[in-house]
Amino acid sequence: FYDEMLSRGIEPTELAKKPLIKLARNVGERRLLKALLESPETEKLTTLHAATAARMLSNRAQAFIAEYDVDSAKSQLEQLLMYHIPKDTRAVPFSPGYSVGSADIKIPLDFTRTREAFFIYTRSLYESIMRIYIIRRRANDAHELLDDMRRTIYLPPTRMAYNWFIRFHAKRKNIQKLHEMHDMMLQDGVMPDEYAYTKFITSCMYHPNPSRLQKLVDTATRRAYFGAKDEEHEPTVGLDEPEGVHSSGLPDVPRHITELANIHNIVYHPQACTRFYKSMFLEHEADIDDLRSEKCQPNAHIINSVMCAYTMLEKPVLVLREFQRFVRYQHRLSPHQRPPDLMKSIIPVAHIFKMALDAARVINNQWMARKILAQMDVWGVRLPNPISKEA
Repeated sequence: FYDEMLSRGIEPTELAKKPLIKLARNVGERRLLKALLESPETEKLTTLHAATAARMLSNRAQAFIAEYDVDSAKSQLEQLLMYHIPKDTRAVPFSPGYSVGSADIKIPLDFTRTREAFFIYTRSLYESIMRIYIIRRRANDAHELLDDMRRTIYLPPTRMAYNWFIRFHAKRKNIQKLHEMHDMMLQDGVMPDEYAYTKFITSCMYHPNPSRLQKLVDTATRRAYFGAKDEEHEPTVGLDEPEGVHSSGLPDVPRHITELANIHNIVYHPQACTRFYKSMFLEHEADIDDLRSEKCQPNAHIINSVMCAYTMLEKPVLVLREFQRFVRYQHRLSPHQRPPDLMKSIIPVAHIFKMALDAARVINNQWMARKILAQMDVWGVRLPNPISKEA
């Protein structure tokens, strides 16, 4: 039909091109896709046709992203930002759902020329480019785009976009960056979900694999070596690995740490872990000391990390408080059977019981220790390192 339309001399509209671009992308018709993208229709639009240009340029940029051509997609974004913002301030009557990486932005036809539609198209394009940057581990470029988007459009970034950054930095234990992302979300009014808080809290206490730790130590040793040769000048950034495609993104290590055994002092961040945990209760308007509250119900991974943090801070009473919160929540989920979280999180649950037993021994609370052991028998929990029931 498209070939017949061209043979009859009919100029295809953007409405006709949109499904063709999507179809050509899905079936791998590269030549057709290239021909559709090279259409000069946007050159006919003045800077006053912002909403129409936003829809056309967004569709074209999404197709470039499907071709992994991020530079061309970014040029479409820069071209879009030169248009005047529409004056129609009507709000789109529903939260538009769209699939990131595609051109499917669902906005009612009557609202496509509104101010909010223009910003929705623009935000979608921003976030699609940021996602590719994060996948390619170009975190600095992604952060620059995020800052530019927060300055340019009044709509806040979506929670999904923030979760991309959180996952990237949590995997590399960049705790300072996680604090920045958390503050940004609160400033933009985007409440972190359970996934985000799980990453915030567990990243402070999880142990990277030995190869990552060794890489940290090697980097610190190299910086210390070059710094010792020229004490008058600080080692330059060029001595470290460049922030490129193959950069690990791991945090720096102080110079005096040159052995793997000494790195554990900077791997764990119990203070940051408890700060994120308290912030989670604050955001849900829940009292952290109220174990019966149903406003905030942490999962097993969060409880495991928080109990580990309180153990490192030598606060056994708070360790037992979090254990009781976990048991109450699991009883609330499954009052008459084994909770499903025990099947999905066997190792974290075993560590939770082990830390609770250790805390009960520290404060010499034999009644609590017997209660913990009885609960283990009911749920069939096996400790990672067997402990005698005489404890």
